[in-house]
Amino acid sequence: MSKLVRCNKCGCECYWDTNRNGKRYLAQRNEQEYEGGTGTWKSPHYCQATDEEAAAYQAMLEGVKQQLVNIQAEQIANGEIVVGQTVKVYRGRKVAQGTVGIVFWVAEEASGYGEWKIGLKDEAGDKHFTSISNVNHYFDGADALNEARVAQAKAEAKAQRQSNKEQAMSCQDEEYAI
Repeated sequence: MSKLVRCNKCGCECYWDTNRNGKRYLAQRNEQEYEGGTGTWKSPHYCQATDEEAAAYQAMLEGVKQQLVNIQAEQIANGEIVVGQTVKVYRGRKVAQGTVGIVFWVAEEASGYGEWKIGLKDEAGDKHFTSISNVNHYFDGADALNEARVAQAKAEAKAQRQSNKEQAMSCQDEEYAI
């Protein structure tokens, strides 16, 4: 049995099948319980939905699609990487740094090392897989923004190291004074 799809009018679970003449049709799986077990067979799907039911189902589908769009927009606003977003590789060794592509896959769960993986497709159509921590959102001016963030992070790290060093020196001076 092939991939399950839904009927556009009633939402019934169906799948595409081919008859002996090679014509494709929408089929549904039927099931009935008997005394000795369960019997299953396939038959063409003849939609029984009225126009009002079909309109209600289409309205429900549009509502679900709008909710997904809102969720994705919220995720992008929160800084998350989502499918369909343009990203640029800034770190790592397996994918060339500077590669710009569109995300086509985000892992369902983290790997054994706690890293989230993504797949991106570059302009040439090549697919690359890398850690989500190796990429950032890409837009006009993103390179300058990323350089500023890196410089700020380095300055903060240097200041932290300097304060740790000064604190260690003051502790040593206090030990010798006692």
